[in-house]
Amino acid sequence: MKGLLLKDLYLLNKYCRSYLLIAVAFLGVSLFSDQNMFFLVYPCLFANLIPVTLLAYDERSQWEKFCGTLPYTRAQLVSVKYLIGLILQAGMLLLTGAVQAYRMIHAGTFQWQAWGTLLVMLFFMSGLVTSLALPLIFKLGTEKGRIAYYIMVGAVCGVSVAGVTIFKSEGVLFLRSALALPLLFAVTLVMYVVSWRVSLIFYEKREI
Repeated sequence: MKGLLLKDLYLLNKYCRSYLLIAVAFLGVSLFSDQNMFFLVYPCLFANLIPVTLLAYDERSQWEKFCGTLPYTRAQLVSVKYLIGLILQAGMLLLTGAVQAYRMIHAGTFQWQAWGTLLVMLFFMSGLVTSLALPLIFKLGTEKGRIAYYIMVGAVCGVSVAGVTIFKSEGVLFLRSALALPLLFAVTLVMYVVSWRVSLIFYEKREI
C-alpha cells in the first residue's frame, strides 16, 4: 500500500503540479472577492479531479494489467485513490481556511461559526462529487466516467450558488442549528465510506 501511495505521489508531482498551482491562484483571487463563491468552491473540486487524472494515467500506461503481477490487490488499488483524494482535499481545505481567515480578520468580520461552516460546506460539496463520481469511474473507466464527473461538478457549482443565496450572512455561509455542522461533517464521511465500498465492488467485477 505504501508503494502504491508513493507511486501516485510521484505521478502527482510530475503531471499534476499545474492543477495545484491553478487552485492556489483561485484562492489568491478569493482574497479580493467578497461575493463570488466560485473562487472558493472550484479549488476544492479541482483537488478531486487529481485522483481521476491519476486513474487515467494508470489506464493509458496499462498499469492495472502490470500491477496484477505485483503483490497488490484490487482493493488496495481503489483505496489508494481515495486516500490520495482525502489527503489533497484536507490540504486544500486547510489552505482555504487559512486564506479566508486572513481575509475575514483583515476585514474585521471573522466569526468562528461562519468560518467553520464555510469549510464544512466546502467539504460536503467536494465529498458529494467524489462519492458519486468515483464509483462510476471505477465501473466504467475514466473516459466514460469523466463525463459523469463533469456533470456532477456543474451541478454542485449550481447548488453552491443557491446555497449562498439561502445561507449567506455578511458574505459567508452559516447554518442556524448547532448540530448541523457536526451532522453534515459526519454525513460527508459516511458518503466517502459508502462510495469506497461501492467502488471496491465495481472494480472487483470489472474486466481489465
